Amino acid sequence: MITSGAGLIVGVIAYTGYHLLNMMIERFTLALEVNAFEFIEVLQKPTTEPARMR
Repeated sequence: MITSGAGLIVGVIAYTGYHLLNMMIERFTLALEVNAFEFIEVLQKPTTEPARMR
């Protein structure tokens, strides 16, 4: 009975740690995707015609 209880406690702690780590990875991935999207938007922004040199 003690072994089963200890196993359940360890399992719950491990699952919670896994869930937290997975959330951190998802946030990091989302931040990378947003930054990449903003960078691509900057690259695709039309520019005005450059001033001609005399």
